[in-house]
Parts: sequence; structure tokens; C-alpha cells
Amino acid sequence: MHQLQAQKSFIFMVVLVITFMFSLWLLIRVWLLVFASILMAVFILSLVSGLRSLPIIGKWLKHAPHGLMVALVLLLIISVFATFGTLFGQELIEQLEEMKTALPMAITQLEEYLEQSPYLTQISQWMAQNDSYPPIKEVLSKAVTFMPSVFAGIMSGLTNFMIIVLLGVFLAISPKVYTSSLIALIPIHQREKGRYLLSRSYQALKQWLLGQFVVMSFVGVCTTVALWLMDIPFALAMGFISFLLDFIPVIGPWLAAIPIILIAMLFTPDMVLWVIVMMVIVQQLESYVLAPLVQQKLVNLPPVALLVSQVIMGSLTGFLGIALATPLIVMMIVWVQVLYIKFTLGDYTIRVLGQSKQDMLEDDYAKPSKMDKESVYQDDNTTKTSDDKTAT
Repeated sequence: MHQLQAQKSFIFMVVLVITFMFSLWLLIRVWLLVFASILMAVFILSLVSGLRSLPIIGKWLKHAPHGLMVALVLLLIISVFATFGTLFGQELIEQLEEMKTALPMAITQLEEYLEQSPYLTQISQWMAQNDSYPPIKEVLSKAVTFMPSVFAGIMSGLTNFMIIVLLGVFLAISPKVYTSSLIALIPIHQREKGRYLLSRSYQALKQWLLGQFVVMSFVGVCTTVALWLMDIPFALAMGFISFLLDFIPVIGPWLAAIPIILIAMLFTPDMVLWVIVMMVIVQQLESYVLAPLVQQKLVNLPPVALLVSQVIMGSLTGFLGIALATPLIVMMIVWVQVLYIKFTLGDYTIRVLGQSKQDMLEDDYAKPSKMDKESVYQDDNTTKTSDDKTAT
């Protein structure tokens, strides 16, 4: 009887996986929106846990109802956006509208400059003679005609963003309902491992979102201030674009650099070189100073894996796939580490992505190495010694 029930469960799981893969193939954009909504829910829940861990008011909020905490977080988010909109909203909208007209003009000016340059003219002629390469003028003309579709894509992205926010709020209000429903599909003797997998996935995504938001804020603020000091038009708008596009590691900064350089060439051509130097400095500070500090405490991902995932997702689903490629690879790495390395191969000494040494000591499915244990104990002793000295 037990064997028959196990066979039925196995058949049901196989049918469920096949159905899911088939729907993933047909409705991949819908599933990407669902995953983006999960990210939004993770962001809201991380803010809820952050409020409850505050040193002064945290103890009063720990016993507050979950729905009330979500409402408080949403109120804080709306307040931040309302404050930003009051201070910079009108100026930001005006600059974005003006950029919509200025960017095609900048591309046209770049085209004229390329036609007047003798060296680039020779390159263009060589490319025109070679059928494998289209002429530069043709490429730029296509770029000009492509700009309206870019802004139309941005408007479509705003509509998708509203859907993501709405679904994310519903997921954050009652996360246990959805996780319990998902866990109920797993055989009873494996449900504890299923809860562990969801917990580690949540922790990794939460830490990646936190680290990425810190890096995005740094790039956005530095770009805005630097362009404003150099008296470049649309500094606030271009800093805002840099902030948004930096959500996409590796590729995002390069995409943000294109409109900045074009605007500088149109309005302040003598400052183009300094604008490029500024962007290089900001990216170097992000890559070699801020990102290592953030990744050391949060989530560290190999750049090759990021780039490969973005290329694959971009070829399959377009810009939305590129934007979500990094959190998808974060979750994929966690699932491989937990499901395959831990539960299949039986290697419980591996540290899951985003897991600290202290987390491993408290993890029922982890066996920290001797080096990890010693380093944690050394850190604890150092903290106690510094506390004793402070007290003295």
C-alpha cells in the first residue's frame, strides 16, 4: 500500500513538473512577472524584518500583526516617494521629456561628426564595401528610428511595474498561505527540507536585493552630483536612469552611459572626455571598492555567470529577462547547492549562497568546517574583548 502511494506521488510530481515546464515555454513572460512579484514581496518582507530589528522601537514592533507591519512599510515607501516627488518630481519629469527630444538630435549630430572625420570616413567606406558590415550612417539612422520604441518600451515597463507591485503586495500580506500551499505538494517526509530550501532562497534573494540597492544608490547619487558639478544638462534625469539601469549588473552601467555621452556631445562637447572619465571613476569605485565590501557581507556572484545568464535570458525574453537574470541565477545557485550538493550528494559542509559562518553554526542541515568554527569563535572573542575594554 505504501509502495503504491509512493508510485502515485512520483507520477503526480512528474506530471506536475512536465506541465510547469510546458507552461514555462509558452508563458515565459508571465512567469517572469510572477518572479518579479516574488522579488517585490521579498523586498517588502525584508523591510518588515528590518523594522522589527531596530534597536529602540524593534521590541515594540515584534509583536505587531504582520498585516499592520506590511501596511506600515508601504506607508513608509509611499512617504519616501512622495517626498522625492515633491522635491524633484516635476524637474525629473521635465528633464525626461526634454531628453526624449534631445537624444535623437544628439545621434544626428554624432552622425554628422562621423561623416566629417577623415579616419572614420575611411572606416565607414570600408564597412560599406564589405557586405558583412552595414554602413555607420545606416546604423545610426536605425538608432534614431529606434528611440521612440525605446520610450514606448519604458511606458510598457511602467505598466508591468504596477502589476508587479500589486502582486508583490498581495504575496507579502500573507506569505505563509502561498508557501504552505507549495509545501503541501511535497511528500510529508521531505517537507522540512522543502521549508529549508524556501528559507535559504528567501535569505539569498533578500541579501542580494539589499546589496544591489546600496550599489544602485551609490551610482545614482554619484552620477547626479558629478554631472551637476560639471554643469551637464539633465543631470537629475541621467542620474535616475543610471540608478535604475544599475539594477542590471555588468550590462546596466554600459546602457546608462550611452544617453549620458550623447547628451554631453550635444550640449557640452568640450566636456565629453571629462564625462567619460567621471563614469569610469564611478564604475571603478563601484566594482573595486563598494561592491567587494557589500558582497563580502551579502551575496558574491561571479561576473562570468552574470554575463552568461544575461545573454541567455536576453535572447529568450528580451529586456525583462536581462533585468531579472541576476536574481534568477541567485535562486538557481541556491537550489543547486541545497537540492543537489546537500540533499543528493550529502555534502553538508558547503556554505549556501548568502549564508554566513554564524548561520552555518545554527543550521540543522549544515556541518561547518573546523576553520569556519574557529573563525566564528575568534570573532566572538574579539567582540567580547572589545566590549570589555569599552566597559572598562
